[in-house]
Amino acid sequence: MRRMTGLMLILSSLLFWVLPTPATAEEGEKWKGESIYYITVDRFMNGKTANDKNLETGKENGYHGGDLQGVTEKLDYIKDLGFTTIWLSPLMSSSDFEGYEVKDYKKVDEHLGTMKEVRTLTEEAHDRDMKVIMDMPLMGIDEDHPWVEKGFTERSGNGEVKVKETGGDVQKEISSILSYWKEEAGLDGFGFPEVEEASPDFWQKTLSDVTDMVLIGKGEDSSYSKAGFDIWYDESYQEAISESFSGTGNIELPAPAKEGTTASAVDFHDTRRFTTLSQEAGFNPVTRWKLALTQLYTDHDVAVVQYGTAIPMGEKPGIGNLPMMNFGGTDEEVTRRINKLNAMQNEFPSFAKGEVQKVYNEGGMEVFKIDGEKTMLVAVNNSEETKSGIVTSLGDNKQLRGLMHDGFLRQSDDGKYRVVLERETADVFVVEDSAGINWLFVGFVVSVMAIFVIFVIMTMVKNRKQKINGH
Repeated sequence: MRRMTGLMLILSSLLFWVLPTPATAEEGEKWKGESIYYITVDRFMNGKTANDKNLETGKENGYHGGDLQGVTEKLDYIKDLGFTTIWLSPLMSSSDFEGYEVKDYKKVDEHLGTMKEVRTLTEEAHDRDMKVIMDMPLMGIDEDHPWVEKGFTERSGNGEVKVKETGGDVQKEISSILSYWKEEAGLDGFGFPEVEEASPDFWQKTLSDVTDMVLIGKGEDSSYSKAGFDIWYDESYQEAISESFSGTGNIELPAPAKEGTTASAVDFHDTRRFTTLSQEAGFNPVTRWKLALTQLYTDHDVAVVQYGTAIPMGEKPGIGNLPMMNFGGTDEEVTRRINKLNAMQNEFPSFAKGEVQKVYNEGGMEVFKIDGEKTMLVAVNNSEETKSGIVTSLGDNKQLRGLMHDGFLRQSDDGKYRVVLERETADVFVVEDSAGINWLFVGFVVSVMAIFVIFVIMTMVKNRKQKINGH
């Protein structure tokens, strides 16, 4: 009997990791097709000079004046880009401009604004059918935080203050913090950085009471995706896509997890700017961004795009990867690509929710088939010459309708579909039944042209007769 009981406990534990909890799976599923715009609040928009305290705009780690009112004023800009969610950097009182060295979890940093302004931001966003989430750093805090005196922390190997995961008091306090921000600010969810600093069991217990909010875990170990998170932000993918597309060549990316809901980005607040990496490699960042974004939206359920991408913004000497946003420098090509990708996710749910299968990969050219409500193809040519990808798995008598560059591709006489792309371009196709030649339409056009020609001839003859009679 004891052996049987032990076996049942082991099986229960295994099932916990094999199957996500129903609530987590359901919440994550609802977020497939969302697109997220990440903002480092201090570096976005200065909407209120009254909170410009101790600004050091010439320093990398100084405050530059961005605030909550500034974000609220630019909600329409974000909405017009097609994003459905805003992801804010931490808003809590902190000893650094990014908000990751928290001093007080229940107080808004004075440089950024007030809780009333947070609430105004979320309400204004909701009025525009947009959601607002906030990054919630829980593993590393300021050395003067009260948790240090309470014994909730320990020193890491490099001297940083880290939160200990043992003991129920820490988990109770975290639960209280999350509830506070949900009620007071009206947030729709949280992002959690550095989740691998604690065990999966810690996160599962800590987040178990959080309901009706999306929880994003961020890291490289995808097994943590089952630790109470609705969406898993894949840092290893982010590193790989940045490396692959900052220059031309073969596309080598880790496959996103097949289970759960996944997210990633091309660059992020804690990485180098993709624009600068492309420039250093000797390539046009506008071209590189268009390719990388198409790949990102294809691979992941939720695309995350950092503020400044539409410019596309690079690193600034002496400031680093988080310069102040320049709203006057938006690039039309990158903006159109972001708009198009966001619109496609809305128009074609398959684009975000379908099953992705790689059907061609050779010499920097990749073609993906996406099966869902509609079958779609995504082709990316990351080489420096025109390439063609051969597809054989679509069946007969289909046509591929291009969404990026318009036009149609049809089946060749040998039964194959050849997707041809110029160097450093990408396209997305909807697979449809071939309409063939519309003879009725052709006949109509020919008839109209014939009538027009007859009219012209009759007019010329009439004018000629009038000239003759006039003489």
